[in-house]
Amino acid sequence: MVESAKLTRHDTTRHDTTIIIPVYNVEKYLRQCIDSAINQTHKDIQIILVDDGSTDSSPKICDEYSQLDSRITVIHKANGGLSDARNAGLSHSDGKYIYFLDSDDYIEPETIEILHALSEKHNLDILCFDAELFTDGGVIDSHERNYFTARCYYPDVVQGSELFYQLYTNHDYKAPVYLNFYKREFLTTNNLTFKTESTHEDYMFSFMTMLKAQRVMHIPARLYNKRQSPESKISEGAFNDILGELESLGYDTSRLRPSANANSLKALIRRIPGVTKCFRLARNILRPLNGLDDEAVNIIHRLKETNTRQHKRIITLCVPRHGNRGDIAIALAQRKLFTENLPDYTLIELPGDICRTKPDIIIKNLNSRDILLTNGGGYFGSFWRHDELEALYILKHFPNNKIIIMPQTIYYSDNEQGRSELADDKESFAVFTNLHVFVRDRNSYDMIHRENLFPNAKSVNHVPDMVCSMDFTSLDNKNRSGVLVCLRPDIENILDYREHNKIYAKLIREFGNVKFWTTNPAQSQVKIHDWDEALIDSLKTLAGCEFLITDRLHGMLFAAVTNTPCVAFDNKTGKVHSVYEWIQDLGYIQICRDINEFDDSLKQALESPAKWDNSSFTTYFKTIINTIKE
Repeated sequence: MVESAKLTRHDTTRHDTTIIIPVYNVEKYLRQCIDSAINQTHKDIQIILVDDGSTDSSPKICDEYSQLDSRITVIHKANGGLSDARNAGLSHSDGKYIYFLDSDDYIEPETIEILHALSEKHNLDILCFDAELFTDGGVIDSHERNYFTARCYYPDVVQGSELFYQLYTNHDYKAPVYLNFYKREFLTTNNLTFKTESTHEDYMFSFMTMLKAQRVMHIPARLYNKRQSPESKISEGAFNDILGELESLGYDTSRLRPSANANSLKALIRRIPGVTKCFRLARNILRPLNGLDDEAVNIIHRLKETNTRQHKRIITLCVPRHGNRGDIAIALAQRKLFTENLPDYTLIELPGDICRTKPDIIIKNLNSRDILLTNGGGYFGSFWRHDELEALYILKHFPNNKIIIMPQTIYYSDNEQGRSELADDKESFAVFTNLHVFVRDRNSYDMIHRENLFPNAKSVNHVPDMVCSMDFTSLDNKNRSGVLVCLRPDIENILDYREHNKIYAKLIREFGNVKFWTTNPAQSQVKIHDWDEALIDSLKTLAGCEFLITDRLHGMLFAAVTNTPCVAFDNKTGKVHSVYEWIQDLGYIQICRDINEFDDSLKQALESPAKWDNSSFTTYFKTIINTIKE
């Protein structure tokens, strides 16, 4: 155990960070792991290699590295298991921060630099982050690869119990300790060590540290490379270990036994002090739409009562009640356009969740005179296809109505599935006799004509994104500070995670105050009556920063309409670059096709005057109005 360990130590000074690497019979992978630690861009580190009674050449490799780098401490000890090895490293650590690295994995060169800088900036107890999954020579599908990547952003500093509940609610919680960066004082003050008798040491340690932490944040950065299959969800054994620990702390878990499971865990977390307020908020926001909530009931009621000859109606299908601020902005821009220019029409906005769950009610209450619109956005084609199919299911019942596809990006993957989707859509759209199509990017416009996607369309028009009709320069904050980063973690990103890390490290190094922001926050439902408030709150954050780095289309457009300097990278559909053509004369918005262009693009954006002017777009949006009036 630790007391009988043989210790080889070269450096007794205090370091910024201690990296603890438990080692047990990993000779095949150990060098890659240690190399990733010693080659960090942040040099003030202590590396503790804990040889936990290895019987292969691992001990020799550890000693060899200790002779090459004075920052390395080696502990040789009898085998006691992973928890005991981590505790041994922790007891000999002298870093202000602690990081646990598994010996068959490795970290990115910028990992400690990014984690240390942000932990210092925000005075964090724990900083959480993401990982990339890989295998030696194997193929990993996108779902598995993204297992360790949070789908939502959690940029605020909160209590650990609150972040745990947010992550857990959004299915983003992952227990491994290698996804957390700890302040050592926080661990020692709370006497937080690994339970050597537990077979689920990561679950226990991660849960208890989150429970006690006062200042925690998550960043959407893949800084860890994990070599193995995705780990399972919380097992019954792990859950029972957690229950036992909580009982020892005085929590009443009697009602949860003997049927302990993940749902029981959610019920338990509700009662932990510091989580109650978060749960109450989440309960109101995330209420399932198995039935109809009050807003949905009112929408359906309005749809029914206006289904008369006295009402000329514009029906917009699939407007958002999710949290994506870009989609919300599009819907608000459409509403403004219609209400200001078509006062004699009744506008009814049908949310996507109602179109999905109650299509028959909608179809029953539409008529042949209704003008039917699909909400603008980027969901036609291969990406986010369910939204398109939900709209098509309803539209196919009204093939002779005037149907308008509001400004869209349309993209099909260049593979067999994408070609099949293209053929299916061409057949579906051919049935409409009065179809008018508006697309917001040149790529989509050219593809439509090349593939004859809408063979019977009355018109196909190239217009700006609806957000370009808006103006939020009144939010422009003259006392801007800090850098915002908004890079997408999903299937549309074109930069890989290593390029993301290089950008993060560069910005932290040169500007210091770096914050993560998103147009698609963790809040998974924003009701229609809350659209304005949700959008303004997000844009106020953007309008208060010095500049934005993004690969989200609406991140770029939001920067434009708030006079915020921006460097935008393209995405897989090409829509960012293609829509950028509409605003390419704005010097403070720069498109960046390659990471090597980043420095020049940023310099140009910061040196250009920021002044949003959308007067030249008026004619394009009038085309939409005229199409409705015809």
